[in-house]
Amino acid sequence: MSRSRTVTPVMDGDHAPAADDGLLLELRSVHRTFHAGEVDVHVLKGIDMDVRTGEILTIVGPSGSGKTTVLNIIGGIDRATSGDVRFEGRDLAGLSDAQLTTYRRREIGFVFQFYNLVPTLTARENIRVASELVDGAMSAEESLTLVGLADRMDHFPSQLSGGEQQRVAIARALAKRPKLILCDEPTGALDAATGKMVLGVLTKLNDELGTTIVIVTHNAPIAQMAHRMVRMGSGRIVETTVSTRRVSAEEITW
Repeated sequence: MSRSRTVTPVMDGDHAPAADDGLLLELRSVHRTFHAGEVDVHVLKGIDMDVRTGEILTIVGPSGSGKTTVLNIIGGIDRATSGDVRFEGRDLAGLSDAQLTTYRRREIGFVFQFYNLVPTLTARENIRVASELVDGAMSAEESLTLVGLADRMDHFPSQLSGGEQQRVAIARALAKRPKLILCDEPTGALDAATGKMVLGVLTKLNDELGTTIVIVTHNAPIAQMAHRMVRMGSGRIVETTVSTRRVSAEEITW
C-alpha cells in the first residue's frame, strides 16, 4: 500500500499565502465507493487534504487516480461515501440537495476542460446566465476585462479560439465572486502556448484578487505554478509538496 509523503520546505515569500491564512476546506478520511452491479469500486481510499485561503493548489495524477472525484466532492457535485468534508467549518455531508445547490452557486466557480459555453449566447450573455444566480455578482464586462477579452464580449463561442472560450469560462466562474474556483483539466483541450495563456489568467486572478484555485490535471509540470501540489495514485494521496519557488505560466514546459 502506498504511503502518503509530505514535503514541506520553506515557501518563497513573494508568492506564498500569508502564514496566518486559515483553512478554507478540509477533507478527512474521505472514501468514495461506486456500486457496479455486484462489484464495489473504491475510487477514494481515505483522503486527507486541506485547501488554504488564497492559494493555488494542483492535484496531479494519472487517469483513474481519483482526482476528479475529489474535485466533484469539494464542489458539491458528488458526495463522499464516508469521511468529513468541511467548507469554512461547515459540514457538507449534512447539507440537503437544495443546500448543496446553494453552496455550488454561491461559493464555487467551475472551469471544465471543454468550456461548456452555450453556443447560441455571446460571451457577455454566457456570463450573465451564471451571474444572475447570485446576489452581488461581478458584471460580465468587468469579468471579461479581467481575463483580457474586453474586445470580444459580443462574440459567439464559434467566433472564439479555444483559449478565448476557456477564458470566457474562467470569467463566468469569476463573475459570481466565488471563494473557490475549481478547474478540471483546464488546459486539456488546448495546445501548449494557449494553455500557458490560460494558466497565466488563473495566476493573475490569484495574485490580484486573492482567489483560491484548485486545479486538477494529469500534466505534472503545471504544479510548478502552484503554492502546493497534491499527487494522487490509486485513490490515495501519495505526496504533498509545498513550492519553494513558483514559476510563471510562461516558464512551464510540457
